[in-house]
Amino acid sequence: MIYRLELKKNRKSLIIWTLILSILFVLFFSVYPMMTEEGMKDIMATKIHTLPPSVLKMFGIESQANLTDISQYLAYVSNYILIAMAVYGVGLGQKSLVREEVQGTIEYLYSKPISRTRIYFGKFFSGITNILVIYIIIQIVLFGMYFYLDKKIIGKDYIINMIEIISAIPFVSIFFFCFGTMISSFMNRDTGENPIGLGIVFFTFFLGLFTQLMEKFGDFIYISPIEVFKGGRILSGKTNLTEIGIYSGVMLLFVIVGWIRYRRKNFLV
Repeated sequence: MIYRLELKKNRKSLIIWTLILSILFVLFFSVYPMMTEEGMKDIMATKIHTLPPSVLKMFGIESQANLTDISQYLAYVSNYILIAMAVYGVGLGQKSLVREEVQGTIEYLYSKPISRTRIYFGKFFSGITNILVIYIIIQIVLFGMYFYLDKKIIGKDYIINMIEIISAIPFVSIFFFCFGTMISSFMNRDTGENPIGLGIVFFTFFLGLFTQLMEKFGDFIYISPIEVFKGGRILSGKTNLTEIGIYSGVMLLFVIVGWIRYRRKNFLV
């Protein structure tokens, strides 16, 4: 019951975010044919690569990137979608558990013979479903744009690169969703839906930029999932299974802490 109820509550925002992200992909890839023109190739070869590597990385471009290659162009575009989905994930998680208190409908849940564990995980899996729906749809849109641009690029290598790069988007979004859900378990009607989760997203984003500018602080990159799972980093093979495992473990920790806190929470009714 909770799972279906949450899906219904989040349906409007799901449709809006899906449309926005799909349109962004269409707009970005509508520009791609310009990148393959000779003039743009000359600019890429002679102008852009004269910039310092740290400056290129600030804009999500690897120093050896060639944006006339569609996989590398996708890696660049995906950086913006990654940030947007991180914002969506943390917002979805942060309002998930506190919404009934803020809206004054917590008594309705109290009146049902449902355990707090079922409420918690019903809301949790509803949020995961929302993120995965967006991921599936943008994959379909992206495949469609590939096919529209040039049938010749629908080859094994391109498809593999596309799946690897875009799969990072729901992973990072789910990471911040788990973090937002944990935060939500500590919030109540008085604190409301404060922007702490959104602040953490942009803190990690700017921390990632800082590590690119100051190489001696490069190890701090691992505090920024947005930086670790950037498209260019994935395409160049720098992101590894150890990093995925560590972030998965942290996600699980967020879920467990949020669950324990929610079971012990005193609701304001």
